[in-house]
Amino acid sequence: MKKYILISGLLTLLLASVSYSQSTKKATPESFKKLVVGKTFYGKNSLRIKFAKDGTFAGELKSSKDGAKRIIKGTWTFNNTNGFCRYLTTINPAKGLIKENGRECQSVLHKGKGVIIVSGDTWKTR
Repeated sequence: MKKYILISGLLTLLLASVSYSQSTKKATPESFKKLVVGKTFYGKNSLRIKFAKDGTFAGELKSSKDGAKRIIKGTWTFNNTNGFCRYLTTINPAKGLIKENGRECQSVLHKGKGVIIVSGDTWKTR
């Protein structure tokens, strides 16, 4: 009986520490500036995106429709009222198409060092 209690106690402690280390925190203007700006993030569909200090971003990804490379660029803001908002332009260099996607505000969470979650998608630094 004592072994069972000891083992279950250790498992509880281990699981609690693992879940704590994987917890997420809502981004603030200060945390976004410190942990995101100036860094390059990578995500699904071969996403590569870098947020510059001047409020712009640039990168590329592969289209989920045809697998072709798309160049992405735009501007971003982060404030206490709206959180993270961006204007996005997508360029298809193979077809010479430019698409203005407009303004969208998205949720941003920090999950450990070098990991953010943007509207449910996980992006990591390398």
